[in-house]
Amino acid sequence: MAGMSVLLLLGMLCSIYIFFVVVLVIFILYLFLTYLFESIAMMVMSEKLHYKWKIKAWIPLYNKYLLGEISGNKILGMMLAISSFLIIVLVSYFYFNQTTVILIIILFLTLFNFALDTVISHQIFKKTAPRICNVLTIFSILSLGLLRPIFILFLSNKINNSAN
Repeated sequence: MAGMSVLLLLGMLCSIYIFFVVVLVIFILYLFLTYLFESIAMMVMSEKLHYKWKIKAWIPLYNKYLLGEISGNKILGMMLAISSFLIIVLVSYFYFNQTTVILIIILFLTLFNFALDTVISHQIFKKTAPRICNVLTIFSILSLGLLRPIFILFLSNKINNSAN
């Protein structure tokens, strides 16, 4: 009888472990796809705006600054790049020292990062599709940012008509 309870407990722990691994894989896939779509869109927009080095759109933190530069607000882009860097550093620190304070700071920085991304994206939506910019921003927020790089990618060809 004790063997059955051990097997049941091991089965439950294994299913919990598999659940967290699946969540981690989905999260990493989400980050990769977001980065891919956003970088392609930044590269197309850089080409349309005649920037010198279009390949810089693929540099992980620089593309956040470039997003702000394309939207017309370099300061917000710089803040977004710095907050993204801080999140990376704090997550690395949290991996070794699991403290609740660091976790709360990471959560607030993530919300701040999401808000900055949304504001910058709304400015780009306003430049490229002024009639539907609010709808795109609302769908971007409701999808928790998943649709934002896809919308930017689809609107990247229209930046030429409305550039500065």
